[in-house]
Amino acid sequence: MIFGHEKNILFLSQKIKEGSLAHSYFFEGISQIGKKKLALELAKYLEGEHNLSFFDFAKKKDCSCGICNQIDKGIFPNVAVVGVQEERSEISIKDIREVERMSSLATPFPFKIFIFDESQNFSHQAISALLKTIEEPRKKSIFIFVGQNSSSLPQTITSRVQILRFAPLSKEEIKSFLKSHNIAPNEKIIELSMGKPGLVLNLSLDNLVKKYYNIMVKFLISFHRVPLHQKLEFIEMLERVKFLKDFLDLGLVWFRDLFILNKAKDYINFKSFQDILERQVKEVRNIEQIIQDFEETKRLITFYNVNVRLLVENLVLKI
Repeated sequence: MIFGHEKNILFLSQKIKEGSLAHSYFFEGISQIGKKKLALELAKYLEGEHNLSFFDFAKKKDCSCGICNQIDKGIFPNVAVVGVQEERSEISIKDIREVERMSSLATPFPFKIFIFDESQNFSHQAISALLKTIEEPRKKSIFIFVGQNSSSLPQTITSRVQILRFAPLSKEEIKSFLKSHNIAPNEKIIELSMGKPGLVLNLSLDNLVKKYYNIMVKFLISFHRVPLHQKLEFIEMLERVKFLKDFLDLGLVWFRDLFILNKAKDYINFKSFQDILERQVKEVRNIEQIIQDFEETKRLITFYNVNVRLLVENLVLKI
């Protein structure tokens, strides 16, 4: 069951009805908002027999038919999720050659669907091999790229895909998502999730995740008074628990709230911290520059093979 993203689901549903699905799509948006989930739901719908529209299929409780179960388990032969493996940091040319091999095989099923997860992680050789596959797609092959920014791929690829942009969920949608998992909504956790259903689930069920998010919030509240050695210890901790990118997302929303606080306080995300933000905005200068520094750090991490800890450390020492 997909929460939010009605516009994109309606668009895909109409294309299916018309028989005019494209060969390639890029699902673009921040992490943990349901892009990959929707790609898998689309694969389930296309490979199975469902007597309802794709929109209705995506908005109902998850299907438990044989094909859908196999796709959920990652064992359906015509649906492959291609992503970064634990032992390496990029999608390799070997992965693309396997995609080419799979797409050439005969099949009794309607489509061959390839989902490229975290699409900013292709190697240069993989991109070159992928271009030929995208330029001359085999009949009934569909390629879905899932990533935060379509600009991470070269224009020779993006010119051949349709880009669907995904936004974070509203707070009401997040509440509905939590209720579907029998979890009582908590306003502070909803705010910390920043519209990400995957994150709100982790914050609600995993005490360690909640602990480290609370540590990050405490740092943001007092960052301008934190001594140098404590800033370095903070970064070391974030790297150890693999929360460096989480801090960038959280910090960017925090400082955007500070920036708009005096102009449009009804639109801030962290309403539970409004009193703290109102005090902090009087003490912190150059908020707009801090936002630009966060955005630039995220951009460098997205587009280049860089040392993430070093970049985040430089950012924290600078603000």
